[in-house]
Amino acid sequence: MPIRSKPGIHCSRSTRSWIARLIVPLALLAAPAQAQAQLTVARTSTPIFYTDVGNTPSLQCAYASYRITNTSGVTQPDVWIGIGSFTGGVVRLAPGEDGLIHFGSMAPGEVRNAYFYLQAPSITAVAQAHTVSIYTSKPPVAAAVTQVFSFSQVVSTIAASANKVTTVVTGPKPPGLGGVVTITVSGQTGTIGAAGILALSPATDTAWRPDALEMLGCTVTLSGSPNAGVHTDSLYYVLPSASATDYVIEYRFRAVGTTAAPVAVTPIGYISSGTQIKHTSTGNFLNGTLEPIEPPSNFVTVTKQVTPASRAAMVATSQAAVAKWACTWRMPRRRHSSHTSTASPT
Repeated sequence: MPIRSKPGIHCSRSTRSWIARLIVPLALLAAPAQAQAQLTVARTSTPIFYTDVGNTPSLQCAYASYRITNTSGVTQPDVWIGIGSFTGGVVRLAPGEDGLIHFGSMAPGEVRNAYFYLQAPSITAVAQAHTVSIYTSKPPVAAAVTQVFSFSQVVSTIAASANKVTTVVTGPKPPGLGGVVTITVSGQTGTIGAAGILALSPATDTAWRPDALEMLGCTVTLSGSPNAGVHTDSLYYVLPSASATDYVIEYRFRAVGTTAAPVAVTPIGYISSGTQIKHTSTGNFLNGTLEPIEPPSNFVTVTKQVTPASRAAMVATSQAAVAKWACTWRMPRRRHSSHTSTASPT
């Protein structure tokens, strides 16, 4: 007599295998997008938006920077970074900034930096939030990672009239689209206030052209004090020493578009001074002592070409094609013709 199993649900080996195969993809679908993509984002710019709207030129824009890391063990072939979903009513994308950057391929462990040009035309004590999104293919698609950041407030600053900067502009290298433009800024902090803040931006004016100049990175060299050191790709520092510190900042941009006229440079440092935050002087912004960025040249040309080049050959080719087409369509008609022929008896 066969032995009967106890009452309950019985699954054959093939059924259990099928269920296991089903559970794995369902678990992947249920997992957070961030865990699947294994990409991380961290802010490397000031958490407070500093401005001086009444200044000439009006300082109401600044770059916000974010460090993107591929923490997975595989190459991400097509990475895009976006910024949007602004709340709070004041901070927004600056003129010319589209809020989307294309990284392309990112190797395992690779670190890249995304820079967005933002604007705050007025001050506010209300927090200003925004979302940074990482995509693994060109948007519009669902983001692999999203993270919300916030400026705690937008505050106005005053100029430190004695704290001037000098700049040297080099490039594009080569002198055309795709070349690298370098802005080198030199200055001194003066005695640093208790908060120790050094917040930087290579541009602050609404006339800046983020659509033509894509920020790639920066190198900050501090010297002459206990704050000495070399730092890369960050626009915000809390300095440990109050000692006056010399700095040289190299900002790098890629020329991604042409401009009709030279673009003025307006680099600013917001620095703790006593209990306040003061910005470097803009007195030399308008007197012509700061070299502008000349328009990059566009060496790309589009030439219209017809193949074959000879009009007679082109006509002959067209006629042959038409004849072949007509022949192709006549033959089926003969094959399916309703006409019936009769043969005479011999």
